[in-house]
Amino acid sequence: MNKIKQLRQAKEMKQIELASYLNVTQGNISGWESGKWQPDQDALIKMANLFNVSIDYLVERNEVLNENLEKRAPIPQFSAEEIKLIEMYRKLDDGNKKMVFGYAENAVRAIRPIQKDVKYIG
Repeated sequence: MNKIKQLRQAKEMKQIELASYLNVTQGNISGWESGKWQPDQDALIKMANLFNVSIDYLVERNEVLNENLEKRAPIPQFSAEEIKLIEMYRKLDDGNKKMVFGYAENAVRAIRPIQKDVKYIG
């Protein structure tokens, strides 16, 4: 089985979610997974980072994970929605980034008192 498909399924990602993250079509993902064609270098780099594997592992040149990748801290697991938010945030100028950050801080402050009042019955 194709490594891209294995890694995507292990992350419980749909083809359309991976396609959105990579800014390609679902057809591209399907073609890569079926072996019809190979992803370009940019897509390979993004997938290697997303799945925490080497590019060699992705293209099945080497069945062993890169030892350096195994030793580094794990990459946080983000949903497709979180990835999209990060990508949009990075496109903002500094003023808009401050505004978004301030809004997020206020939203978190607003829910904290609610969370403190929650009692667990166990």
